[in-house]
Amino acid sequence: MLPTQTRLASSRSPSNRSRALLLALPLATGAALIVHMVSDRSLVAALALTGGLALFAAGLAVRRLPPAALADAKRRARLGVIAGAAGLAAYDVSRVLLVAGTGLETKPFKALPLFGRGLLGSEASDTAAWVAGAGYHVANGIGFAVRTASRSASPAGAPASPGACCWRR
Repeated sequence: MLPTQTRLASSRSPSNRSRALLLALPLATGAALIVHMVSDRSLVAALALTGGLALFAAGLAVRRLPPAALADAKRRARLGVIAGAAGLAAYDVSRVLLVAGTGLETKPFKALPLFGRGLLGSEASDTAAWVAGAGYHVANGIGFAVRTASRSASPAGAPASPGACCWRR
C-alpha cells in the first residue's frame, strides 16, 4: 500500500470518525447562529436542533473511542477551555481598546443583547438579554477554541498545550 493510501485508510478508522464526531459539540452554538440567520427560525430552536445533534454525535463518539483516545480528547478539551477563556478576554478587551483608541462610534458589544433576545424572546428585560447574550458569546468563543485545540497537534508529537492551536496535523 502506498503511503498516501495508508494515510487515507487510517483517516477512515472508527477512532478517527469518532474523534470527528466529537468536534460537532463545541461548534453547536456557531452552527445554531447560522441556522437561525439562514432559516429565520428562533435561536432557541436552532440551538436545540444543533445542540441535540451534537450531543447525540458526541455520545456515539464517547462510546466508540478507546480509553487512551478519550483521555486525550478530554485533555485537549480542557486546554481549549483555558485557551478559549484567555482568547475571548483578549478579543473583548481589544474591541474596547480599538473603539476607545480610535474614537469609532461603534458599540463593541451591541450584538450581545440581540443574542439574548434571540434566546429569551423579545419580551426579555435588558438585563436578562445582556446576561443571556454574554453567556452565548462566551459559549461560542470557548467552543471554537475547544474545537481548535481538539483538532490540533504539537510539533514532533509533543503533548498538546494551549498554544497547540498554532500547529495543524
